[in-house]
Amino acid sequence: MVVDSKWYPECYLDEVMPPGRADPSAWIVDIGGAAHLAGLEQDGDQWARPLRDGDTVRFFRCDTHDEIELRLAADGHALASEPPAEFEQCCVGGGWQGDTLAESVDEMVAGLREADAPPGDYDVFFYTYFDTGPWRFVAESRTFEQVQS
Repeated sequence: MVVDSKWYPECYLDEVMPPGRADPSAWIVDIGGAAHLAGLEQDGDQWARPLRDGDTVRFFRCDTHDEIELRLAADGHALASEPPAEFEQCCVGGGWQGDTLAESVDEMVAGLREADAPPGDYDVFFYTYFDTGPWRFVAESRTFEQVQS
């Protein structure tokens, strides 16, 4: 089940991403009376990019699915339930994200073992990204509108 959806400009999809926002227009910030695409810092000032009427930005929506408990044992591992069929990435929470971000549960577990994680129970997070295409900035309303193809 999807428990949360956040939006990201394509330019910020990387190993270290800023916090997602509720929708594309939530990425618009006012700096000195002018509209900008928020920067990497949470206050939106650092690295902000000016927006002009008609500018387009490609946005991705990230759906976070229910987390599932992983039991890691010396001789194997087991999830408490089946992972979502449509997930694209998964990782172990609690500080293990950098070591375990993967496209499969087996790859994620291998990362956990390589990081010398002790046997025990871990929370696993599952994500699916959707390329929603370009969105056009509308200066009059200070919003992004999805470009229809």
